[in-house]
Amino acid sequence: MNFAVLLTLGEIMVSRGRSFAWIAVCLILSSCFGEKQLRRGDDSSALNLNRGSGRLDFSPGPRALKVIFRESTSSNPSGSFNLTPTIDIGTPLTLGDGHPVVRYFEMDGSTVLADQVTSPDEMPPFIDFAEVTLSGSQNNGARQSGCSSFTPPSLGTIECKVAGKGASDPLTPCGPPSGFWAINEQACLHGGNLTRKGNGSAEDPVRFLMKLKLNELSSFENLRVTFTYIASTYRSGGQGQTPISCFPQDGNGVPYFDLAQDGCTDLYWQAYVSDLDSSSPQALPVRTVIPPVTSQPTNGQITASPTSSQVIIPLARLREKIQGDSVYFMLSRVNANSGDTTACRVESAGYSGPQLTALCHGVVMIEANIERF
Repeated sequence: MNFAVLLTLGEIMVSRGRSFAWIAVCLILSSCFGEKQLRRGDDSSALNLNRGSGRLDFSPGPRALKVIFRESTSSNPSGSFNLTPTIDIGTPLTLGDGHPVVRYFEMDGSTVLADQVTSPDEMPPFIDFAEVTLSGSQNNGARQSGCSSFTPPSLGTIECKVAGKGASDPLTPCGPPSGFWAINEQACLHGGNLTRKGNGSAEDPVRFLMKLKLNELSSFENLRVTFTYIASTYRSGGQGQTPISCFPQDGNGVPYFDLAQDGCTDLYWQAYVSDLDSSSPQALPVRTVIPPVTSQPTNGQITASPTSSQVIIPLARLREKIQGDSVYFMLSRVNANSGDTTACRVESAGYSGPQLTALCHGVVMIEANIERF
């Protein structure tokens, strides 16, 4: 910086005041000694922070995407899954052998971001695969075919008798939304093949799972997953949960809190992060997603209300604890109480399936928004 510049600064200080002079000093020093700037970039470098020779950059790939838990058909193509080949056999629990996500959407839910067939190069690089497990003969933890399945169109027209209506009152429509992933607890808990409880392991029988590739994400990145779903349970007066069941005793007789205990809550779903590929996998519970259960009977009607639950996956913090270059995120059904067929019961003519539907007692998954931050 030469004498003429210093003289100019002195004149500015006298004529414009000290604060203005300091602004001028900062601008000149910035041009002389380099700069640190925070700016937004394109999709492959959405955050750039110059620090000498280093840069803080997001890895390539979409910053936000959506999974829609619906099977895509020619009449309704907005689903992340293709049609299930056979509804009764289910899927094995081997990692990667579930019913796969083949399509991701922009956050508007209508624009296809990537398709495994038509645009395989656009599939998000940080997701190795994503899938759901379906119940049936191949699923050794959930053998009842109606427990975890995509709702066929035929179920969309069934009707129920709901508590609060008289004998002569018309039946209430109770079929889950057609094509969506639905978990019907009447089927999961009855029929002689009780569905095994989940605990975040590779043997969880009812789950949504993503295998994440850490080498495709920057070291500082985390994920936020927002699930939208309908969780319903209907009971008549005098029945329901027994909260004392949530506090079993350990070996020393000391009570502890455990939502997975039978009788504790009508529905219990948990989000986990685990290193299932390691020789000694561990599951870290990161968020209880269900409860709450928001849908209850109202004057003999089924008022199933969608709700959302947000899960933060703290990958930046977990990296030091994870061996290998991948990690699994899982939303798993842990446990449920048996439903109340006196409060909500299927009575459609000719129907021979479970007495309850997922809108009587169960969960209908709608979508998951996945964001990098």
